[in-house]
Amino acid sequence: MNIQELTEKIKSNQASYNELLEWCSENKDKMNLNDFNEFCLYNTLINELFKFKIGKMNRKETSIFIKFFATKLACELKIGDKVKVEILDNEKFNEKYKGHSDDIGLHIPSKDGTCTVSYNLSKMEKKLNSDKHFILLEGLQVVFHEIRHAYQQVGMSQEGVYAKALYIMAMETITRKVSPQFYKDNYGKLLIENDAQKAGLQIALSTIG
Repeated sequence: MNIQELTEKIKSNQASYNELLEWCSENKDKMNLNDFNEFCLYNTLINELFKFKIGKMNRKETSIFIKFFATKLACELKIGDKVKVEILDNEKFNEKYKGHSDDIGLHIPSKDGTCTVSYNLSKMEKKLNSDKHFILLEGLQVVFHEIRHAYQQVGMSQEGVYAKALYIMAMETITRKVSPQFYKDNYGKLLIENDAQKAGLQIALSTIG
């Protein structure tokens, strides 16, 4: 079913939940939230998930949930064309990002000024499907936290952009590469992490508020 057919079926209340879910799942890897009709389809599904599925989403629903909110924030921050969002199961995540088996999400900057944001779906499922609201909130915070890091990285890579905060973040990024243990030991004191934590929490609270 193409997007126009599904949109018309939804408008006339003839589309089933499973039809909407299947379309969103099949098209999520090329998700384009700048397209109004496509945004409306995904947003309709997300509203259904919030109403009836929070705490009991299946893997397909969880993957779409993560991809939607990560992509939506990237678009709102005007970095949608510079960020690739990927969602991997635990085995593929650990295979691709060796040494990061403890991480639930990662941002990986490239030399060309773009950034890949990757989420460990197996770990995200446990948070987003928890029956404890504060753990669900933590899961949403992770989604937004990593996109905030991508926003930081894109800002640092732009020529002519200078601000004290960005300079400090750039120095902290270099420190992470040179001395990972120092970065880990001082994680809670770093501007780059505090900024991402604060922004992620604020957006997560507004999302479920």
